[in-house]
Amino acid sequence: MSIVTYDAGQMLLTVDDTGVERALGSLYRKTPAVLKVAINRTARQARKDLISEAEKRYALTVRGKARLRLLKLRKSATNTSLSAELRQGDEGLTLNASYFQHSPTVPRMGIAALHGPAYQRVRTLQGGPMEELTETSGESKGFLIRVSNAKNDHLMFAHRLLGSSTSNTTTKTGKPRWRNKAGSVEKAYDVNRIGASSQQRAVWYRGVDTTAAEHLEQFVEQRIAQVIAASK
Repeated sequence: MSIVTYDAGQMLLTVDDTGVERALGSLYRKTPAVLKVAINRTARQARKDLISEAEKRYALTVRGKARLRLLKLRKSATNTSLSAELRQGDEGLTLNASYFQHSPTVPRMGIAALHGPAYQRVRTLQGGPMEELTETSGESKGFLIRVSNAKNDHLMFAHRLLGSSTSNTTTKTGKPRWRNKAGSVEKAYDVNRIGASSQQRAVWYRGVDTTAAEHLEQFVEQRIAQVIAASK
């Protein structure tokens, strides 16, 4: 029987290799190989579980779900380095609100904005309420825009910093940008929500940590049995 421990602060699973050595008996030299296989299996399964549970918890669009799948096994365990690492690649970064369910889903630019709803709405959690992107004392209400360039074409939410000014007065297509009553083009910023790596960290603490520890113990014991059976 192997012993698995969990460090919640580091999201780290460890296994007692002395228990594995005892279980292997005369085959104890195969301990690193046994652990390598079990650790990599656990990491691959944890990746699937993190993505699946994040999709259940968060109200993501197709683009938002695609971002979750950028979680990769960046480092696999070897016989000489018994650790595996999963990384999203955007650690600490937030996601634009357009990666979550929102309404309307079509941007209304220029005059068309006058005929749309008073506020854009976004849902972050599955089953949660639609949040209106209202104005604050320093920011305008959120609005949906289309960003097009040579590399991609996508939607994003932005808001203006009220009272600010930028020298960027035209769009990429050369059209004049909206001006406030003072005649200034205000700076625009993303409307952001929780990022993919933070989503996965949240679901890790909501049960994936427990299942990952169980999987590690299960895979270690399975591999021990396989190695002993193969030696007979």
